[in-house]
Amino acid sequence: MSKDSKKIKILIIRLSALGDIVHSFPALKYLNEKLEDSILGDRFEIDFLIYKNFKDLLFDLAFINKVHVLENKKLSTLLKTTQELSKENYDYIIDFQGLIKTSLIGFLTKGRCVGFAKPREWLAGWFYKYKLKKYSIMQKGKHVVEHNLKLAHFAVTQILKRERVEEIPEFIQKKSTRVYKLNEVKKIILIPCTTWESKFWAQKSWMELIEKLHTRFPSAKIYMTGVLKEKAYLEAIRYELPRHAYDQTELVLDKSLIGLKQFFLDADLVLGVDTGPLHLAADALYDSDNAHIIGIYGPTSASRSGPYSFHALSFDEIFNKKASHKRTLKKDKGSINQISAQYVFDKVLSLTT
Repeated sequence: MSKDSKKIKILIIRLSALGDIVHSFPALKYLNEKLEDSILGDRFEIDFLIYKNFKDLLFDLAFINKVHVLENKKLSTLLKTTQELSKENYDYIIDFQGLIKTSLIGFLTKGRCVGFAKPREWLAGWFYKYKLKKYSIMQKGKHVVEHNLKLAHFAVTQILKRERVEEIPEFIQKKSTRVYKLNEVKKIILIPCTTWESKFWAQKSWMELIEKLHTRFPSAKIYMTGVLKEKAYLEAIRYELPRHAYDQTELVLDKSLIGLKQFFLDADLVLGVDTGPLHLAADALYDSDNAHIIGIYGPTSASRSGPYSFHALSFDEIFNKKASHKRTLKKDKGSINQISAQYVFDKVLSLTT
């Protein structure tokens, strides 16, 4: 490729949700690094399409050239946005979402679309020019971060028009092995709220865990974080605590995505259910050797969507049963509540002295 060659323009599509977007970050970084180290050098640009309420997640990805925002889910908005994107003349569009909607956006934008041969919605695969075959985004036992890395690697081979690019290393969760002394734990963050009814851990379990944490770490401050509409739920946990544990526990509500990530940066211990903020904490603390994160999983499997590079206690792994993936408590049969507060606390103890 000559020095006068035009830049290769790439559009990443990952509209939502919070945790899924965060799970695409390692793949984006890999994509950028591989292209920088290739014959392209700096002759490429990476843009991103995302829903408006998640755009702040991209604030510290300096290599993202332009962020396109989808304002809402209306068909008229989607068509208008697609028309605007088509004017950008993208060479390649990488669909990390795998939905009919996102694949159609890529197809109508007229770039060469890259996606999984077996995406989340199988019809989406009809609109991809380049498909990662023999690999499904829903493959069991593989973390979603690894799925995204595989797709990024495949996209690099297509962009560079080479059948083989140096393989990515095997997926590695670099779990912290640090062991805390009692007086080192100063900031504990709890994330009790989520979207699916079946992902909620019982309030009584949170209360029991907080009491145990207070006893074990008497000088630590405990924070429960969430959004304003979750205040009543969080207050119900806090108000049932003994006075000493109540005074040690504080609610932190409605932080912006940027503010929430900053809030996680100096945490010693984060415990939460399967929800976006848990994955944001994992991203914020990924390079830290001074923090632990423990996820508590019921209807979903931590092997696929646990906090990247940290710890998770998952119903399917603990009890050797299949995760239900059911959103309601009735259909899931309360799998997460088979994990006791003592079991979670024992995990905390294994990380402390």
